[in-house]
Amino acid sequence: YYFYLKKDVEIPFGSTYELYSDVVDNNGLHHITLLDVEEIAKNGTRIDNIVHSIGSESSIYDADGNLLRGANVVMNGGDMEIPQKIAIASGK
Repeated sequence: YYFYLKKDVEIPFGSTYELYSDVVDNNGLHHITLLDVEEIAKNGTRIDNIVHSIGSESSIYDADGNLLRGANVVMNGGDMEIPQKIAIASGK
């Protein structure tokens, strides 16, 4: 499935913007996937040297936010820590 998202986002200088999707399956498991990363330098230029894995695999969490399976996500040339527990927001 494809979902089109058109939204303007202002990224402050010296910060990083990360966009994730959270898809909940019929078992109540959350499949969270990194979709995009944008890093803006303190002078306002876009930094394009981030190495990352976008959309390749999901980390899977139960309804309580406990990690069941972590995807291998690489950012900034090193392994990104995958949280063992996350806060699950109610979308209802």
